[in-house]
Parts: sequence; structure tokens; C-alpha cells
Amino acid sequence: MSKSLDDLRAELLQNPDVRAAYDALAPEYAVARAVMQARAGLGMSLIHNERVKY
Repeated sequence: MSKSLDDLRAELLQNPDVRAAYDALAPEYAVARAVMQARAGLGMSLIHNERVKY
């Protein structure tokens, strides 16, 4: 039987080096989550990205 993602994550995070790297990424994921929530709140999707020229 295969492990669930939650089980695998819990197992991997028992390693202090993996935990430190995982925790170091938390601010980046928080920003990404906030941007996605803001875009969803505005009804924006990836289609809007194709219309914006940088």
C-alpha cells in the first residue's frame, strides 16, 4: 500500500535539515497564496495573464 501525501510529508519533516528548508520557504508560499486569493477574489484567472503585456 502506498503512503498518503500527509504521511510522506510527516515522515520527511522529521529530518531537521528537511524541516529547516521547508520552514524557510514558508514566506514565499504565503505571498503566493495571498496573490492567488486576491486574484480569485477579483475573478481573475490565468487567461488574464495572456492579455497583459510586460
